[in-house]
Amino acid sequence: MSEVGKVGKVVEVGEVRDEVDVLLEWCVRQTYVDGASLRGIPTITHTRARLCAAITAVMPPIFGEFHNSLAVEQISSVPEGALCVVDNTVIQNGVQLKFGGRHICLHNMYQPLWYHYFRLRHFPQVVLRMVSAWARTRTQEMKVVQRDAVAQWSGTVYRMWQQSVESLTTFLEK
Repeated sequence: MSEVGKVGKVVEVGEVRDEVDVLLEWCVRQTYVDGASLRGIPTITHTRARLCAAITAVMPPIFGEFHNSLAVEQISSVPEGALCVVDNTVIQNGVQLKFGGRHICLHNMYQPLWYHYFRLRHFPQVVLRMVSAWARTRTQEMKVVQRDAVAQWSGTVYRMWQQSVESLTTFLEK
């Protein structure tokens, strides 16, 4: 079975599934051994790079700063009369994002795009935060925790991956 990537190549579902398992095993190693290297996820890495580049190319210049940010704070309201950074129109319903010393406003319709972009851009780190918190509660040796992490998290992480890839490719198709 395969998914056709709207930005180019066909991605084999099995490849991504296998790479999700590699990513999960790395997360557990990283929890136990700081500095563990992450290898073996070329499909995930290339898909992330391709989608991020395609999205960045059609977004306003401030998006480059968003791309480089390591953390984002969301405020679920906007000041009266605020303009959207994406389309420069007055916002009726929107959110504010704070990142890298910047503070911007968006229409609600753009929030999922920015969310999924950030999640995909930082996918290994997002998964690492989730899995490390879980792994620290485990008392077994690392190999057992790695096996359990794959069983526990593989479906969730794969769904997160799919949601973000689908959201970004849908935006690019419009």
